Amino acid sequence: MNQYLPITYIYAREILDSITTDEALAVIRRENLLEPVMEELTKRILYYMNHRTYDRMLLGAVIFSNEYGYLGQTENTEELIRLLQKQYKKPSV
Repeated sequence: MNQYLPITYIYAREILDSITTDEALAVIRRENLLEPVMEELTKRILYYMNHRTYDRMLLGAVIFSNEYGYLGQTENTEELIRLLQKQYKKPSV
């Protein structure tokens, strides 16, 4: 699988010159690359979180933007949400 996304030099320069994350996201969305970029980003986030914890705990992350909303999540996030909901479930009265 090719790990490099089809971003030309011009678009890469535009992303790197962005002042805010939302400006960079606008370029990525305009070029219809949001899904593959978020897929790669979530994989890298999870890799480095696991690396920092020596793979000793279940971790997850959700990525969102104030302007664009939900952008993606790591693969373990659904399981973590389920476990947290179970743990903090309020008892019925």
